[in-house]
Amino acid sequence: MSLGVSVDITKAAVENASKIIVQVNSSMPRVHGETFLNIKDVDFIIPHEEPLLVFEEVVSDEMLRKSERT
Repeated sequence: MSLGVSVDITKAAVENASKIIVQVNSSMPRVHGETFLNIKDVDFIIPHEEPLLVFEEVVSDEMLRKSERT
């Protein structure tokens, strides 16, 4: 099982947890590196499909005008 893009703090949390509950979501990409869990270490598996959270930076018109002047 792959932690996908949530490997940042999730890996440390999993390594220190007494119970491991995972969400299986086909939208989560599989990534390489230290991102894998052995299914033998997982206590509960919850299948739940949802889109990944996306951060979109929004720049106001005022900020754009200020940056064009400099």
